[in-house]
Amino acid sequence: MPRYTTTVAKRLRTMMAELHELRRIRGEYERLVSTLQELGISGGQNLRQSARIASGNGRAGTTGKRYRSSPAEMESQYKALASACGGAWMSREAICQKAGLDPKRCAAAFKRLTEGFESDGKKVKALFESNGKRGLGGAYRKA
Repeated sequence: MPRYTTTVAKRLRTMMAELHELRRIRGEYERLVSTLQELGISGGQNLRQSARIASGNGRAGTTGKRYRSSPAEMESQYKALASACGGAWMSREAICQKAGLDPKRCAAAFKRLTEGFESDGKKVKALFESNGKRGLGGAYRKA
């Protein structure tokens, strides 16, 4: 046989073997999908949610929507929080309550106060200083 014919024949054998392997993998995938459907797990859930449902350790899809503040709202929250905190150590909830804000809705503004931010290409320093503790022991004051 000529050299080119042998090369083409080898390539064809390789492609046929790969095609056979792909068909085998596709069959396994289809069996897996049918097993998942039998278990009642929808394709929209990720594996972590599916595992939690299967083990009974929680319900999937019960998280609430994340609140997103507009830039103007965040600026007003930032100013209200900055004016509410004094030189004494206060908890985050106490600062938000004094400013008349919901702690969950002003999380982004509070983060700006504790970490600083960049506005119009200029860096704004953090206004609040943390005591370094997390959770119930965490407190803040003006830096």
